[in-house]
Amino acid sequence: MNLLDRIDRRLADTRARINPDDFEDCVTSLLTPQFPGIVPIVGGTDYGLDAEVTPSDLHLIGLTITSSRTPEGARENLRSSLASMRKHGLAIERVMAANLAEFTRRRRNGLSDIAREFGCELVQVFDRAYFANQFRAHPDWRQKILGIAGGAFSLSRDPRGSWPVDRHLPTVGRDQLFANLTNREEDLVLHGVPGSGKSHVAALLPDALFLEDQPSAERLLDDLIAAHPAIVIVDDAGGRSDELDRLVYTRRAENLSYRVVATCWPHQVDDVTDHLPIAQPFEVELLTREEMGTLLRSRGITRLAVIAQILELAQGRPAWALNLADLLIRDDDWQSVWTGAATRTHVVAHLRRSGAAPEAIELLAAIAMLGQVGEDHARRLGRLLEIPRIDLRRVLESVAVAGLLNVERVRVPLPQGSSATASFEDRYAVEPEIVAASIAADSFFAGRAPAVTLNELRTEFKDRTAHLIQTQIHCALVGATEPVFPTTQDLTDALAAADSDPQKARLLRSYARLEPNRTRFVIDLLTEQARSSWASRDSWSTQWATGLLAECVADSVKGDDSVEPVLQLVELFSELAESGFFHREIAAAFVEELRGARTGDLPDATRLLRVAETIASIPEKPSGHRSASARLALVLEILQPTFEDNFMSPESVTQFILQSFAWPGKYLTALFEATRPELERIVHQLSEDDIKLALEGLAKWVSLAEANALPFGEQPTDEQAEAAARVAVEFAGIVKQTIRRPGLRARFNSITRPLGIHLDEPDVLFATLTADRDLHEGWREAARQSEQAIDEALAPYLQKAPTEIMRWIAANQDDLQLAKAQSAAPWRIMRKIANEPDATRWLTAALEAGLSAQCGILIDAAVSQGGLDQATVTTLLNDSVTRPALLDAVLRHDADKKLAQRIVSQTTAADLAKSDSIFDLRHAPEWKLTLLFTHPDPVFRGTAAALWAAGAAIGPPPGRSVLEAPPNWTEAIAYFTLPSVLEDSYEQEALRAIAREAPDVYADLLARHAQSVTTRNSFDEWSESLRELNAEQRQCLWLRVADTRNANELFCALSAGSVEWARAALESGAARVEPDHLLHAGRCQNGPGISFENIARLFMPLGVEPDGLLWLLTAGTHWGEDHQRYAAILGQCRKLAASSDDDIARLGRRGVEVHEPLLAEAQRRARDAAVRGRRH
Repeated sequence: MNLLDRIDRRLADTRARINPDDFEDCVTSLLTPQFPGIVPIVGGTDYGLDAEVTPSDLHLIGLTITSSRTPEGARENLRSSLASMRKHGLAIERVMAANLAEFTRRRRNGLSDIAREFGCELVQVFDRAYFANQFRAHPDWRQKILGIAGGAFSLSRDPRGSWPVDRHLPTVGRDQLFANLTNREEDLVLHGVPGSGKSHVAALLPDALFLEDQPSAERLLDDLIAAHPAIVIVDDAGGRSDELDRLVYTRRAENLSYRVVATCWPHQVDDVTDHLPIAQPFEVELLTREEMGTLLRSRGITRLAVIAQILELAQGRPAWALNLADLLIRDDDWQSVWTGAATRTHVVAHLRRSGAAPEAIELLAAIAMLGQVGEDHARRLGRLLEIPRIDLRRVLESVAVAGLLNVERVRVPLPQGSSATASFEDRYAVEPEIVAASIAADSFFAGRAPAVTLNELRTEFKDRTAHLIQTQIHCALVGATEPVFPTTQDLTDALAAADSDPQKARLLRSYARLEPNRTRFVIDLLTEQARSSWASRDSWSTQWATGLLAECVADSVKGDDSVEPVLQLVELFSELAESGFFHREIAAAFVEELRGARTGDLPDATRLLRVAETIASIPEKPSGHRSASARLALVLEILQPTFEDNFMSPESVTQFILQSFAWPGKYLTALFEATRPELERIVHQLSEDDIKLALEGLAKWVSLAEANALPFGEQPTDEQAEAAARVAVEFAGIVKQTIRRPGLRARFNSITRPLGIHLDEPDVLFATLTADRDLHEGWREAARQSEQAIDEALAPYLQKAPTEIMRWIAANQDDLQLAKAQSAAPWRIMRKIANEPDATRWLTAALEAGLSAQCGILIDAAVSQGGLDQATVTTLLNDSVTRPALLDAVLRHDADKKLAQRIVSQTTAADLAKSDSIFDLRHAPEWKLTLLFTHPDPVFRGTAAALWAAGAAIGPPPGRSVLEAPPNWTEAIAYFTLPSVLEDSYEQEALRAIAREAPDVYADLLARHAQSVTTRNSFDEWSESLRELNAEQRQCLWLRVADTRNANELFCALSAGSVEWARAALESGAARVEPDHLLHAGRCQNGPGISFENIARLFMPLGVEPDGLLWLLTAGTHWGEDHQRYAAILGQCRKLAASSDDDIARLGRRGVEVHEPLLAEAQRRARDAAVRGRRH
């Protein structure tokens, strides 16, 4: 605590007495240099004034003095002094006030108001702040008035190295800890890994002061008495046992009341508590990434990419994070933060201050070099470092307990076919990777000899070759003092040793970032691998090599201005495309990497411009349309005016950040001008698919020109819309040169309509069918106008032979689909033709033109008109596409009985399921239903009866109040089997109708189904229909299926959510099944709507213990994280524990007992995952 802080603390302490007479002498003495004419007035003759000041203008100024340290006392002193002055007739018009209170501007104005009440002007106030500075400069008066001597003080307000603003940082993630600490009266030990924020937590405890390092033994008692803190904090107490003993002895010997709070690292807790025997230990946990983000923003770090980097480096340590933030804000030291050098400083400082053995530091560096190591690797490392095996675990734990080494318990994989018992081992790794690289760099590449050399590691750990080379590369990238680049042979060996493609990709991509020669090596290597893979037609390997090549080229573009890698990538794209390989996703990923907006930063267009200019500079040479397609895809990706870059939040693994962008106007224009030469060069070589792709790109420009909102809510500016409009017009001018087909022409017109650009369509009917609706017209009027226009355009065709229009439809249906996705144009034409006489003639033409999929409405019209001849019927029946429509038409319209009989007899159950018969069967006459229900195929009969039942569930047709089951329905439905060809909803409705109308038939159906099922089945499809049966019917049905394979499932299904039915069946002995078997039935776990409490009421009287029921709470629950699920289960158990039913209460108490530790462990895992930024 500095001298001014000590003065402030003493002045604020109302228990410290200040002699008023001495203070009056002090004031006149301290003010004499400023007012040489000051004259003190001896008490008893002052009439309210303590001194007079005679300035140069000879107008006296009165001075009132009080040692009061409260504003109220100072105001009362001024008022009484001025009243006495007026009472005794003193002619004083100006006054000054001296006191030891704290005065704000508002309080000073209050004193001025008091002076004006007595006709005076208050010209100056000398308050506590003034005298605190004076006492600092005048040691004699400081000693006399406050009793404070100079020299180093033993106590301070803030921990070493902190900034004053640290006290005002938010205490996120610490609410529960502070609640626990403030309710304690004993000493405390706050322990946590380095940087966890122990000192900050301690500093925020009320009336707490830190003990300075190595305080003077002669002054400690006097300083403790002078400051009388409620809490004395010993920071980094692990190495300060003497000072802890001195504080404890002083407190006891002098009967002082302060508490001692010690902070230390986890491995020092026992040593510290030996010196504070009554201390209560509390862990200061690491903060989650979300909490750390809040802390960094309060420090002024708002750029998301910077937050992400600091979070990755700090790994939940707020002190480290704040130090990194200060390096950026105060020192502008981006290099130290970005390379991990600053974090390495923290790690080395911890190891030094913690007294870690040299072998611990060397072991940590070796593990960082090797990546993750197992127990066998650790033992071999111990031998290399000459660490005795008996000491190895202690050394490992000394760095693991400090949070510098991540320890994971994993199952050791057994050889295939092995019968050995599974075993587990500890795996050790330094995380995150950038910190590991920094630690390894400080040991192996810092200009001094390490305890174990890199060659020794390579020789001993050949199975870690890939990891060694990877760490060696990372050490160079993070700025090692004396980096050693792996040779190309080293890289080749590492690739051969790599155990996965992602590891190979990381090796190659990071190696390419070292320097230009190595970039060239990697690019050449991947180019050759892509060519050889495609030559052997290995599509996956080609895609992998090409995609990785694109990523490396993007890294190269971001790193320097070299154009060679871009030229090589484009050449490879063209070469592979010509031989049949190209993936647009690779081009898209390449451009997305160049934009660089995945971490929350604004995208960068300059790299794309450089790439576009490089592509435009490629000399023109003969190439095929496939090469042009590949280059077009790349150019269009570059040319996108709007785009999305979405990424996982660096602060929360459950949050995905969605963001959309539009380039500023100047970049919109620049990108188009840079890509225009390539577009104009390849435009005449484009295929139809390429033109569609170009139209998609044009549509984005037009949308931006109209200032339409971006996908995630951003609104383009006028500048962006105007620039996009200019580019869209020029882009459309290039694309329209390629348009030949009517479908593409219609699509082009639809896109460019807002631009006022239109290509004439010579085919009037096509133009009419694909015309866009005028959005300014009401939809009814627009529909009327459209129908009228189609009638006029179709009229000439209706005057010709039917084959003309059918050929037109066949020739143009692909273009109609192209013009408008899911186009209904063919159906609209057929609907109008269906109104023509002799529909059979038009139908025949349609079938001859291959339009069987579009002629359903013509079939309906032909049947309705009664003009179908036997040849046409034969044609329709032989076509699986037209059969369902023919069956529909026969059921819907009055038809010749012989024709109907022929059609029904030659259709299948599958045809019936594809038709719309569910609606037609409700209206069908009895004779038609008889045809269906007596069909030669029993599956058809059962399906037809089920469809009728499903239709009946909708209700009777208009004009009928009741829909009764027709003749033969009961016999037909007996042939209905599951699974059927019907949709699930129809199947469910059919089963409900059967259960309601013919329960005996339903029982037969279910019994046959139960006996035929040979695998486990939960009978979900029967669950709703079973509720239609009464208790007696379900009881009878149970007796029929009790011996089937799925009896347990069937019992639960038959209960239909009724506890009473299940209890009665079990108590009567009708259900001869074990309760435990019933509980393990899928229907019991996931249905049938019986609450857990009711299941307990059902089974506990049968002797099922709580543990035999509690597992049902977790069966099938997959929503949320583990801690969320356990919290919900625990809440449910606590409610059960409060039940008045003894059995239920016992179940609830057992549930609480079981799930409380599970919840605590799940919460610990969840917090650890949130600290590390990963899902658990």
